[in-house]
Amino acid sequence: MKIAILLALFFLNSHNPPTEAPQTTIVDEPKIEPLRIVFVGDMQFDRDIRALAERSSQGYDALLSPELSQYLQNADLVIGNLEGPITDNQSISLGSEVGSTRNYIFTFSPEITSFLQKHSFAVNLGNNHINNFGEAGFLQTQSYLDSAGISWLGQVPYKISEDETSKVFVYTKGAESIAFINYNQFLGPGLDAALRDIKYWKPTADKVIVYTHWGNEYEKKANAVIQAQAKQLLEVGADLIIGAHPHVVQQMEIIDGKRVYYSLGNFIFDQYFSPEVQQGLVVELEVNPSTGSFEFLEHPVQLRRGVTSFAALPL
Repeated sequence: MKIAILLALFFLNSHNPPTEAPQTTIVDEPKIEPLRIVFVGDMQFDRDIRALAERSSQGYDALLSPELSQYLQNADLVIGNLEGPITDNQSISLGSEVGSTRNYIFTFSPEITSFLQKHSFAVNLGNNHINNFGEAGFLQTQSYLDSAGISWLGQVPYKISEDETSKVFVYTKGAESIAFINYNQFLGPGLDAALRDIKYWKPTADKVIVYTHWGNEYEKKANAVIQAQAKQLLEVGADLIIGAHPHVVQQMEIIDGKRVYYSLGNFIFDQYFSPEVQQGLVVELEVNPSTGSFEFLEHPVQLRRGVTSFAALPL
């Protein structure tokens, strides 16, 4: 009898195991990395720069130190001013006399598109050298960039489409969208068109950033006219202004909580006549994916005989 009872209890326990509390599985939400955009200044790939690349086994990769090259490749996007057209024409400025008319007529080899691709570039074409080989030169530039999948923006003196002479580049990553608008003081539709572009894109894009080509060459401080134009661009909705053209680094100003970098100076260039033109500033922007807020890092760079690297000392 006792054996029968024990067997029955064993049978019941084996089919009804003790109840355990349910376990809660915590799943961490994937971390969304901030959007990293790097801004650089003027880039010129003719004259001594072309000669350096042609004689180097690295080609145009020789223009950047390994550390700076890797830094750009790690960014989501790099924006810089392409100071001239990309064409298959023979260079006029290569080997020309410094200061002569020929010395300032630029054309860049189509080989630079691989360099631009490698370093995550989108380029500004709205500058005073984009017309160096006329409309044919601009159309070749557009074709080479488009074929290589390199985005571009800029106010130019030629028709981009049926009725437009200004192109806005809209960059998207995840849910974030940024409209990049150019203001070219020297060629193209000018300030009023840039103001219209900002007003048009402000309700659509999360942020609006203006890359300008303005000011006076080699002046270390932006003048009152340029400062007034910066205020106009900010008042209609620009969230950040990045400037180029003076070939030297100029002041940064905060207006109503928004930054204006009046000039980042040179990034890739063959000017050697003063310490200032052999220095540049790289601005790194991080966009918070949750709040859309901006955080900035500034990196001075040094240009030595055509090769750009991080500067050992601050500007």
